[in-house]
Amino acid sequence: MRNFLISKAMPIAVILTSLMVSPAKAQQLNVISDNGQGIPLGQYNNVLITGVNRDEAKFTKFPIQSALKPGVLAKPVRVMEQRSAKWLPNPLALMGSDARSQGWLKANAEALARVGADVFVVDVPDAKTFKAVVQIGRGLRNMTPTHSPRLEAQLIAAKAGVLPLFIDTNGLASQLVPAGDQSQEKVTR
Repeated sequence: MRNFLISKAMPIAVILTSLMVSPAKAQQLNVISDNGQGIPLGQYNNVLITGVNRDEAKFTKFPIQSALKPGVLAKPVRVMEQRSAKWLPNPLALMGSDARSQGWLKANAEALARVGADVFVVDVPDAKTFKAVVQIGRGLRNMTPTHSPRLEAQLIAAKAGVLPLFIDTNGLASQLVPAGDQSQEKVTR
């Protein structure tokens, strides 16, 4: 029995050891392909590793300003093709610290939590205001103050340059958040 376990465990140990790369070797790695469509994983790593949000405000330089402005999106807009929307592991909500965004968050926090949305606060003047927004959305697993010029440009080009905004994992942007049951939507703008 012991020999059997060793014979089965040894190949696994060899494979795992070979996957480890020393810092010296890591500097020698070559990029094989970079199509410019990658996304930074930093915003997801903390939640993936620890399962909890850290105090994002400590690591952020304020103010965060956005080209997106408070407003109403008349109808849902496809802001990215389904093929390129696949990088979204969860729905994404973009909001500011303005009254419209805060009211929207208050009305939709429960639905955002049910669908597992990540919330990016893309327009906020300071850490104190960000923390006030986080209090409104308490219960949401990931609220991050961040600036994303590329995403903002994509939204503006698609005529969806307003806050707040909900983007589903298929790349459809609207101000409606699914109630969790796909047969009905919570209509709160």
